Amino acid sequence: MTMKLELPFGNTSVSLNIPDTHTIETVVPTKSHITANPETIILKALQNPISRGRLSEIVQPGDRLAILVSDTTRSVPTAILLPPLLNKLLAANVEKENISIIFGLGIHRHQTEEERINIVGPDIYREFHCIDHDRDQCIHLGITSRGTIVEVFRPVVESDIVICTGNIEPLFLGVYL
Repeated sequence: MTMKLELPFGNTSVSLNIPDTHTIETVVPTKSHITANPETIILKALQNPISRGRLSEIVQPGDRLAILVSDTTRSVPTAILLPPLLNKLLAANVEKENISIIFGLGIHRHQTEEERINIVGPDIYREFHCIDHDRDQCIHLGITSRGTIVEVFRPVVESDIVICTGNIEPLFLGVYL
């Protein structure tokens, strides 16, 4: 006899048939102690920035903004983070046409349109300029004192303000190019 176990995998799941001779234990994460909804938490963070002024004090009408977001390989709730951020920017009279949302790919492949829509949500994807980082469109800015070449994606260099979202996580695989 076997026991069927469904494991989440991306947007689907994978079925496993486990023999009854094997011990199975399912570990379920405990519920978060945070009771506020995500939008409330994000708005509170935007109203109480660390070490900088509020966005309304920093941005000016006519500024060009690049908002850097994680690609599909990172589990960041970008579609939840962006609406309050974009609303604050629009309330500060930044024009939609001056905002670019840039997916930080690093050395990952370009994403499909469906993946980009899933990351930011269909409304934001439709209303804002959303583009993948492109290594072929980087500008050489110099070399560090340790000899590291510094190149940055042209739309980021050409922006007046750059806002980075996402998470920071360790990468246990050493990559050398």
